Amino acid sequence: MTFYVKLFLLSIILALLCLVGKYLSNPSFINSFSFSSIIFFTILTALIHMLASRSIAGNNHRQFSTAIMAGLTFKLLASALFVLIYSLFKRPDTILVIIPFFLFYICFTILEVAEFMRLNKRFQKS
Repeated sequence: MTFYVKLFLLSIILALLCLVGKYLSNPSFINSFSFSSIIFFTILTALIHMLASRSIAGNNHRQFSTAIMAGLTFKLLASALFVLIYSLFKRPDTILVIIPFFLFYICFTILEVAEFMRLNKRFQKS
């Protein structure tokens, strides 16, 4: 299964969990920001993976490692900016809206790091 299929499946699963959680228990912290976060992380993770995968083509292990670290750092900073912009414009009633965001951040980062580790093993074998 390719990375992009895994990414798509993770996005669908998280969106379905949000929908089920929203309609079964109606928590106030699952709102449009939760769904926007899933879209944000899906796009960001796909872009970072695409850029890091291109660095493999050069057969330079240092460039691959640098691309991974730069991608993860960018993801962290972009995530903080995303939360800040949302907080400034939407003025959420509760800070709990951040909980799904950080759970999504963790899920997408785990997927990304696992894929990078798999790519690194394949890179070292060649």
